[in-house]
Amino acid sequence: MNRLIEAEVAERRLTEAELRRTQSDLIQAGKLATLGEMSAALSHKINQPLAAARNCADSAAIPMDRGAAAKAKDNFGQILSLIDRVATIARHLRNRGAQAGYGAEGYRTGCSGGRGVGNGAAAAGTGGGAGGCAG
Repeated sequence: MNRLIEAEVAERRLTEAELRRTQSDLIQAGKLATLGEMSAALSHKINQPLAAARNCADSAAIPMDRGAAAKAKDNFGQILSLIDRVATIARHLRNRGAQAGYGAEGYRTGCSGGRGVGNGAAAAGTGGGAGGCAG
């Protein structure tokens, strides 16, 4: 009778250990899925203003060749605005990381608070757009 109970207890412990491993694996899979979604969103948020800045820089030469310095200057203003937008996104991410206890390099530090990146003036999600470069 005791051996039967001991065998049942041992089997139950093995089952509980397997359950804990499975739960841990499931949690890890959820974290990786969330990280993938966040990575895709961040990539879009950063690449969109960079692509727009690239287009503005490419088209800045056209008005300069035509003697329209004011239009070229507008393009450079939009480029600066887009760069500020990227800097604002980076600053927001750094501040969120600091609130979660990560330092500037992304390592867990246990400290709270953070410093901004660059001197972007626009709020996240505002600033120049992809279109509208003078050309």
